[in-house]
Amino acid sequence: MRGVWRKSTYSGAPSNDCVEMSPAERQVWIRDSKRPAVIVTFSSSAWTGLLAAVKDNASTSP
Repeated sequence: MRGVWRKSTYSGAPSNDCVEMSPAERQVWIRDSKRPAVIVTFSSSAWTGLLAAVKDNASTSP
């Protein structure tokens, strides 16, 4: 799969171990840099919902 892969901002600069994402038409691709051939696909709406839930949980966690 081709696309522009972006590295997570939580990944350390010297490390190659990271989560990467690539937006595609109506979907978002996610992969682990250690296993780039394995790609998980989310619909755009599912990805938006996941990010909202993660952000909400982070803001309410002690």
